[in-house]
Amino acid sequence: MNDDVNKVTLSRGSMPNAGYGIEINNIRFDQNGQALITSTLRDPQPDEAYADVMTEAKAVTYVSSKYNVVAEPDAVPSPAPSKTASSEAIKNLVESAKKGKAPGVAYAVHVNTIDDVQKD
Repeated sequence: MNDDVNKVTLSRGSMPNAGYGIEINNIRFDQNGQALITSTLRDPQPDEAYADVMTEAKAVTYVSSKYNVVAEPDAVPSPAPSKTASSEAIKNLVESAKKGKAPGVAYAVHVNTIDDVQKD
């Protein structure tokens, strides 16, 4: 980019669809002059549809040129977020709310009269 800042691109290369990706999770600067970039590889969900188009799966960041960049990918690719799982979680939350419960919340939910308040 310039003498002070380097553009760093992490790439998985060309992929057959947009379900593949790479995400930068963290950049840690150590005392040895290294910028340790931790990333997660994302693979397509088996129950999702993706356009069949060649895509370059990459992530870009910028690091001071004073540091030597070292990439540390996670050992296991993470699946792309599932729309089905999100929809199911929302349905469950709505059903719990209809019953006057708030899953994972330490306080009560009021749905009718004060006598109907319940805790999860």
